[in-house]
Parts: sequence; C-alpha cells; structure tokens
Amino acid sequence: MIFKKIKDEWTIFLVAFVFFSRIRIKIRGEIKSAEIAKSITYMPLIGMASASVAFGVYYLSNFIFPQEISILLLMIVSVLFTGALHEDGFADFCDGFGGGYSKEKILIIMQDSRIGVYGVIGIIFILILKYVTLIHIPKEKLFLTLLLTYSLSRITPVWIVKLSRYAKQSDSKSGAMAFGISGWRVLAGSILSCIFLFFFKEMFYIFVLITILIVYVFRQYIEKKIQGFTGDCLGAIQQISESTLLLASIVNL
Repeated sequence: MIFKKIKDEWTIFLVAFVFFSRIRIKIRGEIKSAEIAKSITYMPLIGMASASVAFGVYYLSNFIFPQEISILLLMIVSVLFTGALHEDGFADFCDGFGGGYSKEKILIIMQDSRIGVYGVIGIIFILILKYVTLIHIPKEKLFLTLLLTYSLSRITPVWIVKLSRYAKQSDSKSGAMAFGISGWRVLAGSILSCIFLFFFKEMFYIFVLITILIVYVFRQYIEKKIQGFTGDCLGAIQQISESTLLLASIVNL
C-alpha cells in the first residue's frame, strides 16, 4: 500500500515537470486531470530547477560576456525552461482584464490566442523591470536570490487555486485546476517555497508579508471581476510575485 502511494506521488512529481516546464519526461498511461491539479504542489521545485539552470548559463557566460548580456541570457533560459508558460498567462491576463468590462468579455479575450496592446505593453514592462532589477543584484548573491524568488513566487498560484475556484468550464489543461488541492498539499508546497527564506533573515517577515499581500489583493481583484481564476490568472500572479520579490530583495542587498 505504502509503495503504491510513493509510486503515485512520484508520478505526480513527474507530471509537474511535464506540465510546468519544457523538460520532456515519459509517463506511462494517460495523465489525469486530478494528477495535474495535485502536481501544482511541486511548482516551487520547478522554480528551483529553473533558477539553477538559468544561473548555470549566467555563470558560464560571465567568462565571455559582460554582466548585462549574461543577465539577458539568464532571462532567456528561464523563459525557455518553462516554455514562457507564466509570461504567456500574464500577457493574456493583461489583455483580458485591461480590455474586458464584464466576466464574459474578459474570459473571451483571455481565451484568444492573439496578443493585444495591453498584453504587449504588460509583458514588455515586466521583462524590463526584471532585467533592470537583476542587474542591480550582486553576483555573489544572485543565485540565492533567484532560488528564493523563483520558488516563493510559485506558491502564490497554489494558494489561489486553494482559496478560489475555477471561473469557467473548459476541457483545457488549466481546467484541471478546477479539481482543487488538499490542505496538506498547499502546506507542503508552502514549506518547499520557504526553504531559502532563512538565508534572508533581515527580510524574512517582509518576504512572507509581501507574498501574503499579493495573494490577498490579487484574489480580491479576480473574484470581483470574474468570480474565480483561470490558468492565465495563475501565470499572472506568478510573474507579479516574482517581480515584486526581486524588487524587495534589492532592499536587503
């Protein structure tokens, strides 16, 4: 019995990499919607893996290129690692909530594969913000900062899934989140995301407060607008959290 549970949990862990990254892992059988919903627990680990790979490229490129180019390469690799999953969600979120004035209109715009003016402006500004912020982080503290911000920002979608409900009927992968997740999975994901907080002792409570505040304000906003969340909303809150935490990290550095 216990071995079956371990095997099932391992499958869920692998599903997280398949769904939230570009790492191709073969999984026997068809991936179930419930497994996708449960796999969100391991999003902080995906963030750690993304941070490690991106920093590895940055570290090597620093032997050849100036700091500015190395940071740009770091960001490119980070985006490629997840297939721009969160960035795409953020752009769609900007289009939907920027151009829609009703729940139905917002959902229709976000479902459109084409990107609009709000999406273009939003993604440009948030990428510039992250680039400029990363430039100001000392090289010796960059890896630790990436590990913290990439993992902690990925717990915010987990909390949104737990505290809110899916806003539309859909057969898409994002619709799997309508299954919800248990409290212990949220707790496990939260613990994983906080591992590197202890290296920022002076800012420990600030980072926690910022994360909680983002979840609270964001949830209030989407509940008012569309009475729930979509996959694009999850990508948006991750990007907003990551950028805000990067800004906050500069205060500590």
